[in-house]
Amino acid sequence: MASQQLLTSKRIVMRFKNLLLLILMVAMQVAVNAQTWQDTSLLLDKILDRYPDSIPLGQLAISRNGAVIYSATKGMANLEYKVPLTKYSKIEAGSVSKQFVAASVLVLQQMEKLSLQDDVRKYIPELPDYGYKITISHLIHHTSGIKDWVPLQYLTGWYSSTRALENKDVLEMILRQKSLNNKPGAEYIYSNSNYCLLAIIIERCSKMTVNAFSSQYIFVPAGMEHTEWRQDYRSIVVDRATGYSKKGDIYFTDMPNDNVYGHSGLLTTAEDLIRWITIISPVSSAIHRCLTNSWIQTYLIMAGSIPMRQVCEPIQWMDGAASATAG
Repeated sequence: MASQQLLTSKRIVMRFKNLLLLILMVAMQVAVNAQTWQDTSLLLDKILDRYPDSIPLGQLAISRNGAVIYSATKGMANLEYKVPLTKYSKIEAGSVSKQFVAASVLVLQQMEKLSLQDDVRKYIPELPDYGYKITISHLIHHTSGIKDWVPLQYLTGWYSSTRALENKDVLEMILRQKSLNNKPGAEYIYSNSNYCLLAIIIERCSKMTVNAFSSQYIFVPAGMEHTEWRQDYRSIVVDRATGYSKKGDIYFTDMPNDNVYGHSGLLTTAEDLIRWITIISPVSSAIHRCLTNSWIQTYLIMAGSIPMRQVCEPIQWMDGAASATAG
């Protein structure tokens, strides 16, 4: 199961790279031939036209100086009901979700409800004492040493695709670990557990759900009207796109049927990601002043953020349980 997911992820990355390479080639051709943006837009359309409308594909949006100058969708949001993908279709963001957890933590620090240097056990006292102080900053930077719950679940024989796991189940797995992978701060080892713990800290600190907190302090101020957290996979989500995996020429529904969030679980659109990029770039806004202090870039990039402070092309690609996003 793990190897199949790894192969699916590798295929997604390869498809991203091929598409982004094509877009880069178009941009280089534009520079050489001094074409207008309209010419470039037509060339991008031609690239997307290489893919049939009948398969699950994705969204592409490009911005310049905070304004969307190109937005396109291709393929189906749901194959069973023949629903086409639109720019409002909400797609699983995978690990791109992590940056919004990091941003929520930074908002809480601005509110003086926590500090990045606080011991994690201040908020999660049931966490074992490993003989070292593990800080919130360690969690954000993936330097905590806490073991990744994703591979751990396979040791239980009862992993997420066969059970509706919740963050409390992830916490229970973490609490059972007798040791760390490394001394906190000494080594970078990517661990999804860090961001599930951060989600728990956000909720305990704010007395709000991650979705409610993010909506109030990030999504609404940023104008991200089509973004929300998947906290209950059974909830009705208007415009939610279905994720798929492919075996040979056959597509299979491949959705995250669990309630674990923080490490992933964000539902969003390419255009909403551009709004996010815009709001954390140097503009005059309260959320900018809150989130773009000198250290925010480092923390969000370490959290798995898409590139900052540049013309960005968020791409939402529907393939697999955690339909991916690239920027």
